[in-house]
Amino acid sequence: MPRGGVFFSSTYLLLAIGFLTVHYTREKNFNVLVDGIEVREKTSVGTALAPSRIRKLTVAAAGLELSFSKLNAAALTTEDGIRHRLAIDGWKEGDDFVSIFLSDGTGIEVSSKGQDRTFSLSAVIPATIPPVISFEIPLRPAIGTNTAVHRNDTLAVETDNAEYVLTLPPNSLWNRKLQRLVVNVKIDPAL
Repeated sequence: MPRGGVFFSSTYLLLAIGFLTVHYTREKNFNVLVDGIEVREKTSVGTALAPSRIRKLTVAAAGLELSFSKLNAAALTTEDGIRHRLAIDGWKEGDDFVSIFLSDGTGIEVSSKGQDRTFSLSAVIPATIPPVISFEIPLRPAIGTNTAVHRNDTLAVETDNAEYVLTLPPNSLWNRKLQRLVVNVKIDPAL
């Protein structure tokens, strides 16, 4: 192949790769504040062939963040020991709450009593066969916060300028090191 043919072939190939990269990596960012609950979303730009998708969703309240992405997904574990990673389906805001919708009919709601600096986290866990035994949620503290877990399913969170209380779903365990909140659906009555 003559020199010009190699040059034009490789230039054409590089341009095609460049256009595809730009096409599939375009993102839109969106932020909203709902009664002390901040929502940050990164969404891929949709095309005629592929709809837009939420790539990353972060919901921050009371010095804590629920941060969902492909690498940091929520998960259901069923009685047969299988761990099901959950994709982000969407979210909705209300006057004092944010609902997060995940795949398989699973969801999370963060609600606020803004003036009291009290927040609550509730989980929607579907009935499945085999039954769900736990629901893992990515939950991490913001930088510079101090947290204390109380026995009545609450977290006390202290930031530089405020103190908050976050009520967790019943039978929850928070692992600060792994940055995961585990909601135990089936509790062993012997414990």
